[in-house]
Amino acid sequence: MDNAFLVAVGKVLRAHGVRGALKLLAYGETLGEMKSGEKLVSCEGGAHRELTIKSLGSKAAAPHLRAGIEAIARFEEIGNREQAEALTGKDL
Repeated sequence: MDNAFLVAVGKVLRAHGVRGALKLLAYGETLGEMKSGEKLVSCEGGAHRELTIKSLGSKAAAPHLRAGIEAIARFEEIGNREQAEALTGKDL
């Protein structure tokens, strides 16, 4: 995967709960338009890790995610808090 084609849509703020959920900060509306089964990419060093959305939702009263709105996400590849904590601070 070439970095030239990657655009950050949000950032992992922290782990949420014990089952591997993540609290994300949306950079714009793109994150809110994503559905279950779609993929995001986390870049760590030179490596890319694909993450498949299991669920994505906002606690805010806003009808959809937009810049500055926090969301709770679950990914197929993240099954516990330790795995979630490893992504803290990463752009997606």
